[in-house]
Amino acid sequence: MAFTTKTAKQAGKKSSREGSPNKTTQEIRELIKNLIEDNVIKLQADLNGLEPKDRIKAFVDLAKFVLPTLKSQEIHGGGNESITIRREIIK
Repeated sequence: MAFTTKTAKQAGKKSSREGSPNKTTQEIRELIKNLIEDNVIKLQADLNGLEPKDRIKAFVDLAKFVLPTLKSQEIHGGGNESITIRREIIK
């Protein structure tokens, strides 16, 4: 049997249950959270030792882990048509 869009959707429904958390992901997030909490003073000292441009880059890179990433948006329409703008947050 070929693997089509329909069979892929069916396989996905069988392989995971919607709403059930991924235990491995939760465990890794908890480990990283603990690692950061245990090293806040060292991390702050390291950040203070960076050049301003490198410090900003580090903040932007670290923010990716705590702030949701917004999906790019497209606007279609023209003339007198009404348009709808929808924003999605990707976790």
